[in-house]
Amino acid sequence: MTDTAFPTPAPVSDVRPLSRRMEKFCEEFLVDLNRTHACIRSGHSARSARSAGCRLMKDPRILTRINELMREREETTRVKAFKVLEELAVIAFSSIDHYAIDENGNVTVKADAPVGAMRAVSKIRRKVKVLEQNDTSTIVEYDTELTLIDKNPPITNALKHLGLLKEIVEHRDLTLEDMIRAAEAEEHRDPDGIETK
Repeated sequence: MTDTAFPTPAPVSDVRPLSRRMEKFCEEFLVDLNRTHACIRSGHSARSARSAGCRLMKDPRILTRINELMREREETTRVKAFKVLEELAVIAFSSIDHYAIDENGNVTVKADAPVGAMRAVSKIRRKVKVLEQNDTSTIVEYDTELTLIDKNPPITNALKHLGLLKEIVEHRDLTLEDMIRAAEAEEHRDPDGIETK
């Protein structure tokens, strides 16, 4: 289950400035592209964060501001989104078939492997076992273990950044009482998502 859908902003006809809390939400959203977590970090209660995040992400002013912040971040860090996606792709599409281990236990990248394939390697452990040793020679055996970076987080992040991971709302773990309380809390909020009680 995820809540990271990031729709394209519609033209903004509402010229009202964002509240401080809404601005904070935009900044926090860029941390992990998770609207529920961004809501919690920007001051919403954990109980209402999911619904508040969903509502905020429908506001064209919010989406426009997030896009502005993304462009500012790219300019400041000089890290472009496509470069991040390229790096995620190297990891996501890595395969153990891209590597060769020679008789000395050394790992090399095969000629037909994608560029940067070595960046998908998490760990190389090379053990040397002496099988036989005498005055004139030593016979050794090499045992090499190659571990690739876990693909799930990079694939998930790439899908988030491409907007291909859509929200799936599940209520299986909520009781009817929880849903009623959440709906009542929703009624007592102003358009900025602040409780008015």
